[in-house]
Amino acid sequence: MGWLVLIGFLVVLGMGAYLTASRVFGQPRGLPRTLAAAVLGWAWATVGSQALGSLGLLNRSALLVLAASSLAVGWRRFAVMPESSPGPAKEAYTGKIAAFVAMSLTILAVFLIGTPSLLLPPKIVSDGPIYHLFFAAKWWKAGRIFLIASPFGENAATYFPANGDLWFATLMTLFGGDRPARIGQAPFLLLAGMSSFATARRLGAGPAAATIASAWCLTCFPLLLFSFEANVDTIFVAGYLASVYFGIRYSLGDDGAASLILAGLAAGLAWGTKPTATAFVPPLILLGALVILWGRLPVRAKLRHLALLGGSSLVGSGFWFARSLVLTGNPLYPLHLEAFGRVWLAGWYRSRDMRMSQFYLPVDDWRSLVSMMMTVFDPRLVPFWVAAWAGAWSWGRPRVPEARWIWILSAFSILNLAIYWLAIPYRTQQRFMLQAMGLAVPALALLVDRGAWLRWAGVLLLMMHLLSRQSWPFVAEGQRAFWELSETVPSVAPAPVQMALSPATWQQISLQPGGLAYLAVLLGIVIASFVLGWLWIRWMWGGGSRALQVATLASVCVVVAYVLLLDQVSGEPSKRVFPTFPQYQNAWTALERFSPPSGTNVAYAGTNLPLFLMGSGLRNDVRYVNVDEHRDWLMHDYHLNAAERGDPPVWPGPRPGWDRIHPNYEDWLENLRRDQIGLLVAAQANPADGAFNIADDERFTIERVWADAHPESFTLLYPREGADPSMRIYRVHPPKS
Repeated sequence: MGWLVLIGFLVVLGMGAYLTASRVFGQPRGLPRTLAAAVLGWAWATVGSQALGSLGLLNRSALLVLAASSLAVGWRRFAVMPESSPGPAKEAYTGKIAAFVAMSLTILAVFLIGTPSLLLPPKIVSDGPIYHLFFAAKWWKAGRIFLIASPFGENAATYFPANGDLWFATLMTLFGGDRPARIGQAPFLLLAGMSSFATARRLGAGPAAATIASAWCLTCFPLLLFSFEANVDTIFVAGYLASVYFGIRYSLGDDGAASLILAGLAAGLAWGTKPTATAFVPPLILLGALVILWGRLPVRAKLRHLALLGGSSLVGSGFWFARSLVLTGNPLYPLHLEAFGRVWLAGWYRSRDMRMSQFYLPVDDWRSLVSMMMTVFDPRLVPFWVAAWAGAWSWGRPRVPEARWIWILSAFSILNLAIYWLAIPYRTQQRFMLQAMGLAVPALALLVDRGAWLRWAGVLLLMMHLLSRQSWPFVAEGQRAFWELSETVPSVAPAPVQMALSPATWQQISLQPGGLAYLAVLLGIVIASFVLGWLWIRWMWGGGSRALQVATLASVCVVVAYVLLLDQVSGEPSKRVFPTFPQYQNAWTALERFSPPSGTNVAYAGTNLPLFLMGSGLRNDVRYVNVDEHRDWLMHDYHLNAAERGDPPVWPGPRPGWDRIHPNYEDWLENLRRDQIGLLVAAQANPADGAFNIADDERFTIERVWADAHPESFTLLYPREGADPSMRIYRVHPPKS
């Protein structure tokens, strides 16, 4: 039932967005209308969920009504904006086989990497179980959006822009569980690929070359890997690249305000996805403003278009910034900004504090930068990327109006790499720069389009990239490659397909390598990949809405059939709750036993993985309980109170502890009882989160010390026999009447 409800929501929402793109925004058939529908549907779902969540109405019925309302908007034909010019005309089948192979290989890699993420618990090495999925699950269970404390691991996450988390909550609400949310970024990988493909086509690349270049981008190892973790980076990349596409359509005169609004909507949706977007999206909006000012419109029209660009960009992002502004007076809270002897934004997150993080690299560490670039772009593909940036695509070509935009996008690609390295101290995180690769796709596509041999070279390099480790054929396996310059940052990625076929992974899914069920799944993946590859290649060449409808319907049928096949052969994987993680494995299993089938209220401290304390079916209500008299305070309350008392307004480090520096047992116990807590989970704290969290010689928090000291209120349930150095579980006694 969950899959039917979710698919029904997406189909109705997609139909409404498609009609709106056609009948309201006047977008022509093919790529412009398809991408416009994707942006409009995303915006409708995001803004609608923000409204429903704020009203406490985030539930299945309300979301289905939301989808139906999008259909109502586009049902009647009232063209607010005239139909704009179409994209590139239908072309001959030159390079069709090469494009088909590239597309099918890309889909194959997506299926192989995405399947374990769909069936297995969320990965430990992601932000999903720390806050993305945890926040989403809490919102789904409560039916509303509210601030959630995240004191261990990333206490600033409470205030992050959360379009991605809200999308995960929407998927959970419709499905009735977190399974589709685990791969909730997958549709945005498709949107990112289509946006880069469409941009390359609009700027003159042939369909085959644009397909091959987009495949290189989509199969970039970090992007492919991160897209099937419950992070939000692919969602950001998709919005950014869609904004670029519609901005170029506006600049080239394909249409007027329609593409401008769509560009602003996509930019705002990307901006509202994560805090680092504030470093990347404003330059993109500034570029759009310069395009408007440089144009030949009358002054009043320019002002109107500037207002449309700015206003539409706030549609997808303004909710989060307005919330922080109302609560703290700082729309970018907890960012702290000082300049020219003045505090412009009062928060606690300063650049110099971020340098204390384990994710920090010094800006002059060029060796790590080289290693990072090689990992992202693959050393065997790097010469093509560099040649594209350098303008090899333009040699001997006649000058055309679109050429200046290819140069601009190449420059913006390099600018995004520079912003990533110079402005964001967390330089170990490759995911912050992946949109730079999408910006370079048009130049790469035009380079590959210079001849059939280059197109086939692109396909062969793609095969090499997917099927072999990055150091092949330069050095033997296990030997150090010449570009591995950094001891801090790994610079050789494995083959994506080989990694996805790891026997250990498939054994977790109850599919033994070599077994009949395993072979059936692999055969299904291969067949589905080549069927979808052929359908989408046909549509890319045809460009019409009928071909798109057939391709989309067939794709949905293939994917649904594949998921049903997995359900039949994989041993009920939806019941798997906990990932392999020796530090907490036994404690999580014990907590599952102690939690009643209907769930219970669980308080936690020390661990930064609260999602897994929710148990199977996410049935437990897990929360952090304050250790002082302020039961309902969040970090901004403590921060503002400290400033009012005259304490230093900025904590000397990236993990403030205003909420934990004045603990009081009686207040904490009262908070537990008012919240009707049934179980307490106390874990060892990470010293990097602050010394104020360490309360005993075993690095446990004060909650464990208090629970052990008061057996009249707490009973130790785990561990009973033997020692567990990492976690304790207690029964919380109700107050005596």
